[in-house]
Amino acid sequence: MKIYCVFSLIEEYYAVEQWEERRRKAIAHSYYKEMRKIAGQSSGTEKQNMSTSSTGVNKYRIPRPTAYQKAEEEYKRKQEEKAAKLQEAQKKKEERSQAVARYRANKAEVFKKLSKKTKKGQPVMKGRLEILLHKLQQELQS
Repeated sequence: MKIYCVFSLIEEYYAVEQWEERRRKAIAHSYYKEMRKIAGQSSGTEKQNMSTSSTGVNKYRIPRPTAYQKAEEEYKRKQEEKAAKLQEAQKKKEERSQAVARYRANKAEVFKKLSKKTKKGQPVMKGRLEILLHKLQQELQS
């Protein structure tokens, strides 16, 4: 019975604390809103003359994007990043597959040259010498 009472007291304390915090924020918000309103009224005529042109269009102020516009821009940006990342991954995958294909083709060619035998079962030296020549030429180029 005592444990239940302790938990209920804690819950009540937490709820009161939340209510007080919300109330403080609301009071601060209304205070700052009132201050902006007062500041706008005191120099309102000067600001109106500077901010609007003869046609009545707001000339100096840039319209701020709404929350929806911000969210939409953020979504588009993330989609573009995602598409770029996907495209980059696809490009890397393609390069890798091409490199593997070149490697396998080269390895198969070398295997063919090394596996050739004469009628008596001896290795054909022509293929081996071609491979050595190719390796030496590559070393000279790099």
